[in-house]
Amino acid sequence: MDPVSALSVASAVVQFLDIGIKVARRLSEYNNASPKEVPKALQSINTQLPLLLNALNRVRTDTEVDKIDVDTRCILRGVVHGCTALVEQVESIISKMAPAPGEAFAVKIRKVLASLKNDEKIWAIDKSLQTYISVLILHHVIDSAEVPPPVPEETFYFDVREKQVSPWTERDSLIQEMDAYLYDAARSQVK
Repeated sequence: MDPVSALSVASAVVQFLDIGIKVARRLSEYNNASPKEVPKALQSINTQLPLLLNALNRVRTDTEVDKIDVDTRCILRGVVHGCTALVEQVESIISKMAPAPGEAFAVKIRKVLASLKNDEKIWAIDKSLQTYISVLILHHVIDSAEVPPPVPEETFYFDVREKQVSPWTERDSLIQEMDAYLYDAARSQVK
């Protein structure tokens, strides 16, 4: 494995963790200060961001990244860069929306209108973060799962169904009833 690409992914993860922890702390403070004024999407991001940070914290060291194959490493690098961009967008939105103590009423109204303007953008960020979290969860599940050994080519398997079910029992009267019912149903649809 290429140690430079492993170091690149590890440094991107550390950079994301640094930014993510700051934004998560700021978002948590904003949410705790005025929970009724925080949009639902930001509340959702407030709950998802620590999960995302925890998932990426597992991949922080370059020795863990070095164990990952090249394709997964490239996908992981894309996920980390995408998450970093989204968290930076969340940080800029919070800075525009968060009320500061002692602000004038007009400034507060302007921030409320800005939050309404950014509502769709926040929902899009929330959806993207959910997608990245799903990808990381899938990565951890697949990575930690024990892969069963491959089946040798010489092994043959036979499925003998005759021994799994009871012997055949003819039911002529039931079959005739079903035929009559289906015939009547088909004739009624033709009319």
